[in-house]
Amino acid sequence: MLTKELNHRVSNTFTIMNSMIRQTSKKADTVEQFATTLGERLAALSRSNKVLIAKEAERSSLCEILKMQMDVFADWQTRISVTGITSVWFSGEASEALAMIFHELLTNAVKYGALSVAAGRVSVSITNVGRECQIRWAEIDGPSVAAERSAGIGSTILQNSLRDEGTVKLDFAPQGLILLIVTEN
Repeated sequence: MLTKELNHRVSNTFTIMNSMIRQTSKKADTVEQFATTLGERLAALSRSNKVLIAKEAERSSLCEILKMQMDVFADWQTRISVTGITSVWFSGEASEALAMIFHELLTNAVKYGALSVAAGRVSVSITNVGRECQIRWAEIDGPSVAAERSAGIGSTILQNSLRDEGTVKLDFAPQGLILLIVTEN
């Protein structure tokens, strides 16, 4: 399982890097501008990966986790809306798990989901009730989700990464992936 997860993360990293290169080259007017922008994005990806492999992540806010992950996907940020209160703090273990979940969601949205097509977008809504935090990820106007699909390592990561810190429910709805995270802050 560990080898499969490592291979999956490395594959995702190369996919993200290829997307970064393509997107950066479309918007850069000079080689220097391309190099600067790509360097900034690779640094953001590096920071993101440090959280994913940390033995003990420090306590983090949802705002910090989302910003860190979305910085890696700078070209898609205008197509991602976040509503609700993000100043919610999580334990180190939950922070690391949430960083991994959002990294996986964003990567898959760019590769296969709503962010892989021009009209697609993602809605992230946060609802806090007492100590419970509900985070809903919904992909909108993306490609249709196949009814028959095999569960891959990404689905396994999404469903199991929170362990005892909360629950994750996946809905591969035909109109786009919907994911509900319920955890305590």
